[in-house]
Amino acid sequence: MRVLHIINSYGGTEVYKNLITELDKLGVSQTVYVPLSVANRERVGNQLIDFRVKDSQIIYSTVLNTLDRFIYESKIAKCVKDVEKRVRIEDFDIIHAGMVLFDGAIAYKLSKKYNRPYISAIRGTDTLYYEKFFWKRSFFKKVLLNSTKLVSISPHCIQEFCGQPSLAECRENIVNETLIIPNGIDKRFLYDLYRQSRVLSNKQMRIVFVAAYQRNKGIKELIEAIIDLNKEGYKITLDAIGDGLPFRDTNADYVSELKKIATTHKEIHLLKFMDKDGIKEFLRKSDIFAMPSRKETFGLVYIEALSQGLPILYSKNDGIDGFYEDGYVGYGAIALDKEDIKRQIIKIYDDYPTLLENIRNLNFEKDFGWPSIAQKYYTIYKQVVGHE
Repeated sequence: MRVLHIINSYGGTEVYKNLITELDKLGVSQTVYVPLSVANRERVGNQLIDFRVKDSQIIYSTVLNTLDRFIYESKIAKCVKDVEKRVRIEDFDIIHAGMVLFDGAIAYKLSKKYNRPYISAIRGTDTLYYEKFFWKRSFFKKVLLNSTKLVSISPHCIQEFCGQPSLAECRENIVNETLIIPNGIDKRFLYDLYRQSRVLSNKQMRIVFVAAYQRNKGIKELIEAIIDLNKEGYKITLDAIGDGLPFRDTNADYVSELKKIATTHKEIHLLKFMDKDGIKEFLRKSDIFAMPSRKETFGLVYIEALSQGLPILYSKNDGIDGFYEDGYVGYGAIALDKEDIKRQIIKIYDDYPTLLENIRNLNFEKDFGWPSIAQKYYTIYKQVVGHE
């Protein structure tokens, strides 16, 4: 089995590296083509893999320039031509696109020319592409409908994407062809679950937030909600981990505003980003994880928090919402809505023992273990190319 991955965002997160590493253990020969622009060329060489399978490789290519982000046709054409120069498409059994409306568009062009099947993942960024490049929607439909299989990492992600009015005629086909396969969590969390009991009393809570200090992550509204609740008699502290997180665009004025608030409220602790082990230790000594963000494709950190026994405050109708019934492992808040964030924190406090018990019963290895997830993709590959 030979797979050509096309992943323009490879190197930005460890998600793809984890999947590809586990597929390598299953004996899959893989070439990862990473089309980059000069603006993100720092990803070249990032997250290399020591492949076990012969001839597997990662190809980083700074084929794109700044203007290509605005000229969709040029961007796709450049990448198609570039990947053809670097590998023999005929040598692969299947193409796996990391994002349907960019990577998948390249796969579609190659599929038409070389008669190779492709599968694509629908991500939050695809919704933005579909809205932004509205004049390409007829082409986008071809990319979607010619993909042998579509994968979405969350129920909400596919619902949001298929909510586009112009997709009404093919919505049923897209939904029927889409499998829900979530991302997995790092083995440092998966194989080191924390199940010691926690008890909340006297309205005391230690809340932890882990993300870049960006507006869409809802950190400011979370801080304001906590300040308000403390005025109402609660005793809540917040550890917000993520200041200076690499490869994330942040607004200096926004970060400065957060730090100004923190200087006058000792219960708010703004902390530098840290590695997974450091995050795990903070999760273990906290009571609740909260990230009421907007436009969250998935949010692996929610699952990492659950693995360490923490009830979660997540975004309603976004990200992880839909994996569990509201009130089972936590509660969803309306993103960037301070008052609703306050209400959901109170709900978590009131239902804390029940939430803890539900979290203890989760099967993380089955649902969010990369070996299990890789096996699901391997099964799809075999079904698509006709291998038993």
